[in-house]
Amino acid sequence: MARRSGLKKKAAIRLAEQAWMAIYYGFFWCYGMYLWSHSNYWLDFKAVWSNWPSREMTVLMKWYLLTQLSFWMQQLLVIHVEEKRKDHYQMLCHHIATISLLTSAYFYSFYNVSNVVLCLMDIVDLLLPVAKMLKYLKYETACNVAFGAFVSVWLVTRHIAYPLLCWSIFKDVPDQMAYGCYSGATAEMTTTNGYPDNWGHLLGPFKDLDGPICMNRRVKWIFLSFLLFLQGLSLVWFAMVIRVLVGVLRTGNAEDTRSDDEEEAEVETEGQVRITRRREIAKSSIGDSSSSSEASFRRSNGSHPVRSRGRGGIRLGDQSDRKALLGRIGCDKPT
Repeated sequence: MARRSGLKKKAAIRLAEQAWMAIYYGFFWCYGMYLWSHSNYWLDFKAVWSNWPSREMTVLMKWYLLTQLSFWMQQLLVIHVEEKRKDHYQMLCHHIATISLLTSAYFYSFYNVSNVVLCLMDIVDLLLPVAKMLKYLKYETACNVAFGAFVSVWLVTRHIAYPLLCWSIFKDVPDQMAYGCYSGATAEMTTTNGYPDNWGHLLGPFKDLDGPICMNRRVKWIFLSFLLFLQGLSLVWFAMVIRVLVGVLRTGNAEDTRSDDEEEAEVETEGQVRITRRREIAKSSIGDSSSSSEASFRRSNGSHPVRSRGRGGIRLGDQSDRKALLGRIGCDKPT
């Protein structure tokens, strides 16, 4: 699709990456919303914690959770294969935290809350690649509309609904989940002592699904801390989103502040122009004699001079002008 639209190679690769993300998140957000909307905890965060620690779950839920987990595991590889973004290390921390949460929630039977969190996150991750695809295809108006929807949905899901879910963990978990240890096989409480040892009980569900599973303040705060860590990363990214939004309101053009330059390598960047400008000013200070010899050199070579515009600014005209400029500052590459 990118090639047929006339995109260059680098932009075409980026479009393909974003299209894959849009396909993945589009499918799994719809899948997750189907599971959530047909559950007893639909739009009721307090009901998310009911029936714990029952190991029973449908085949659809099991496939959904394990496939989502496998996706985030392969994302650890993908971010090292793709060209690095400006927020590479934030993304790395996000993926590690997400994998840890999904794995732990699976063994601790927190299937319901995993479903809700993924639904709240996936809708945002769907709208962003759609907006980027429209940007690459140069549908500026549609891109800005999609970006506006993306910002609105991000605010509602990640900074209103998601914190409400975190508050439910803090407030409702002690009421809905009596602290103590339970049988992994029958889900019946075996003891009201939720701390049978110092730390070993935390790894119990990982070793034996039918063994004891304990719930206490330590377990609650471990899960809540990971969720709040993801909220902190979302706030950092939302600050970047707001900067893009300000740019849209000022210029009508949405640019992802996390992305690297999408142009081909031969296109001169603004930074290169500034460097060239400083070198040009330095050259002009050498003296009249060097300027005279330089002018005669240009006449003998038949090249066009590079004209300055404004306060020392450099006007890059056709290819001969650029070649002359590069030759003057010693940066002309041999053919």
